[in-house]
Amino acid sequence: MKYNLTIIGAGIAGLTAAAKAYASGLERVLLIEHQPVIGGFTRGYIETSFFETEQRLLSECAALPYTIMTRSTVVGFFTGDGDTPHQLFVQTPTETEEIQTDYILIASGAMEKPREAWRISGGRPAGVMTPAMAVELSQRGYRLDEGKTMIYMADRRSHGAAEYLADRLGETIQVSAEDFDIEHIHGTAQLEGVTIRSVITGEAERVNCSRLLFAKGRYGSTFFLKGLPVERDESTLCIITDRFGATGIPRVYAAGSCTQLGDDGHTSSIEMASEVADHLLAKI
Repeated sequence: MKYNLTIIGAGIAGLTAAAKAYASGLERVLLIEHQPVIGGFTRGYIETSFFETEQRLLSECAALPYTIMTRSTVVGFFTGDGDTPHQLFVQTPTETEEIQTDYILIASGAMEKPREAWRISGGRPAGVMTPAMAVELSQRGYRLDEGKTMIYMADRRSHGAAEYLADRLGETIQVSAEDFDIEHIHGTAQLEGVTIRSVITGEAERVNCSRLLFAKGRYGSTFFLKGLPVERDESTLCIITDRFGATGIPRVYAAGSCTQLGDDGHTSSIEMASEVADHLLAKI
């Protein structure tokens, strides 16, 4: 199948670009999304008051006439030369499809950076998870209302998770990332508590809890780019682009939290993707 534009990721940035493409009259557009529904990594938070703008975007894009491949992942990426189309191999739930496309916009989003990435001391007990994992477990029917839960409030993702899970958790304590660092995890098989240290006074205290929702920072969901001449930040795996989303490959652009210009809370994704889409669509 041949497309004018393929958007990898149907999250905030990808949907923004798709809406722009539709408004411009572009017809042959493909969206590839790993999740079973559009919305990307923030889908679980979009129902909360912290993502009202994204709620409207999701509603507007629900009726887009474009092909959307959900539960699908790019497993092969071969760049074209000159006017030769780029070639993508996409793994769907049933088969591997070959896609040819003139332009590509990478809007694959970013995953939450978990406790392991910060080398916080202590064991690896059950009960430590990212906000996104907690939301997904709740959506799948798992009970999270037993014991006390500590929520590390780092950005609007954690605020969104706290609001979404407000009536699904038991006793909770919210700890601001601006005021405290997580210093140590207590427990062997099951989380027993967390030592936090004040960034202002330097004083440490142990807080007993059976669950910790922690994420700070992000990892760009760009693993499929390994081996390609796309420059990425070593610590975050985010794609390095110019302000218009250009990568190191002609006719391949990127926007949103998968780039170094994005942010952990996805607050700039719509504005960034809109500007990149305007620049990109002017070339098609």
